[in-house]
Amino acid sequence: MTLISKIEDYSIKFEENQSIKAKNYVVSTLFNTSLFVMMSFVTKTINLIFNVLIARIITKESYGLATVYFNFIYLILLFFPRETLRKTCLKYCTDENEELENLKFQKCCHLIWLIIFFVLILSFPVAFIFIYFGGSGDSKVSEYKLHIFLFILAAMIELICEPAIIYLNIKIDKKYKLIAMSMSNYSRLILNYLLALVFGLDLWSFTLSRLISSFLFSIYIIYVGVFKFNLRLCIFVPDPTGMMEIINNQEINVHLISFIKGTSLKMILNYSERIVLSLFLQISDNSKAEYTFVVENFSTFVRYIIEPAEENLYNLINKIKHYKDLTVIPSKG
Repeated sequence: MTLISKIEDYSIKFEENQSIKAKNYVVSTLFNTSLFVMMSFVTKTINLIFNVLIARIITKESYGLATVYFNFIYLILLFFPRETLRKTCLKYCTDENEELENLKFQKCCHLIWLIIFFVLILSFPVAFIFIYFGGSGDSKVSEYKLHIFLFILAAMIELICEPAIIYLNIKIDKKYKLIAMSMSNYSRLILNYLLALVFGLDLWSFTLSRLISSFLFSIYIIYVGVFKFNLRLCIFVPDPTGMMEIINNQEINVHLISFIKGTSLKMILNYSERIVLSLFLQISDNSKAEYTFVVENFSTFVRYIIEPAEENLYNLINKIKHYKDLTVIPSKG
């Protein structure tokens, strides 16, 4: 067999192999996306039921504080780093060579911790803004500041497990992430309802349930990462040297800047209305609570079907593009 024949034979086998891998990723991702969307819809339906029950127990003011201010702080602190980090790391880490993919993931872990420290620093001005500019006058209840810092703490607890979540995204394994999200959501709703109904904690029922559910979510994700996927515990601990090195990684920086721009625009489109409602509209918290209740509970289609599908389909397109690029083999000449 001549050298040219061997090269042609290798090229054919290589293309077939990449095609099979791409098809497997398509099937796997479409299945995960369908499951994710279905479970998200079920979760949102259960959310609606529990929110109606909780709204009948607690005061309007407490519901307004928890949803308009406290929960919004939690969401904006998580949205930007999650959107940016997950897409950047997925783009950078995706590789046919599993060993090289894992090495790239180790570098991404330093980036994750760099962003987490940035969010921690950002949380202080965010807390200041909501403490001194949020509310319409009737929201300055006792322990208002403490509730804000506890919701910030809940967001930071969830960010700690981000390395494991990103690793699951890279491996296209949504099962454990779905279990963790469902467990966190259901535990929060049940705790919120019981604390409000049985113990009459009113506003504290929101804060404690959020804090406990975030802790459970992080513990489960870290457990899955360490014991199911053999991730080393050291990736959940910041490495200052690695964090400084990652700043000079040009490839990661290019992806990061690109996704920061897209995420910033998406954040403005998603949350500008909530920012105006929280900080600029001088109406009572009771009115804000009524508005938020309607918007949060009847936006199921967009928030819990379109958004999960978008994330999963992005993972799919990125993988297909990667394997398509790999099938481009240099010519025989």
